[in-house]
Amino acid sequence: MMTTVRLWRWRRNALKRRSDVLEAWAVLLTALFALVGGVLLGVAAGSGVQHQLLRQREGRQPVRAVLAADPRAAHATSSDVPQGHRPATVSWRADDGRRLTATARVPRELKAGDTALLWTDPTGTRILPAPPTRSDAALQGTFAGVATAAAITAVCWLLRRWAAHRLDRHRLDTWAYEWARVGPHWRREHGLM
Repeated sequence: MMTTVRLWRWRRNALKRRSDVLEAWAVLLTALFALVGGVLLGVAAGSGVQHQLLRQREGRQPVRAVLAADPRAAHATSSDVPQGHRPATVSWRADDGRRLTATARVPRELKAGDTALLWTDPTGTRILPAPPTRSDAALQGTFAGVATAAAITAVCWLLRRWAAHRLDRHRLDTWAYEWARVGPHWRREHGLM
């Protein structure tokens, strides 16, 4: 019964209006684009993000750095320092053999003289944040894909609601015009004036 009610705009009917057919097509096309377009664009966005994050590994190389001093206490509210990490002065050898020194975030349990694994640019001269792991890249890619599919679906739903609103306004305007034309004659005939 419910399917019959929902598909009435697709059946032959003398009372069916042109706007009913347009609304049926709008519903079908937005649902189709939300399903197919949402899935395809979601997969494309997810794999693009994952590929971009995995490419970051190619531009970074691991290096063993020696702590020159104990890590300093970082402010508890600092958002740029990961939990369990503190800034410390470290030194390492670049690819050309130079001894370099910089401040980097290292695990708080390390002491002066300990070694820490850090990531540098391809020349080995500048410390960079650690690249995402494969599982992190997969998780972020999945999130990006789901968010893209949800956004596409929301846009399709909003477009469908906008089209339905415009068609309803058109139907009401048409009805008001017809009633203004026929209403006075109908009232006189039925003695309602």
